[in-house]
Amino acid sequence: MPQTSNVPLDSLAPKELFDSGHLSKGRPVYILCRTGERAKKAAERFAKEGFSQAVVSGGRHAGVV
Repeated sequence: MPQTSNVPLDSLAPKELFDSGHLSKGRPVYILCRTGERAKKAAERFAKEGFSQAVVSGGRHAGVV
């Protein structure tokens, strides 16, 4: 997928991703993992730092349309 980043949960720092330009504040952020559990934890980090995000329910196996 174009414009994707693979960031391990233990090193995820949402503010740094936006400040460095890896993510754009005006664009949606979709968070994926294999089953969706780590994605939920990542979304909590984004929310804690004041950012909106979308978790793909069911993880990578759910597919993205």
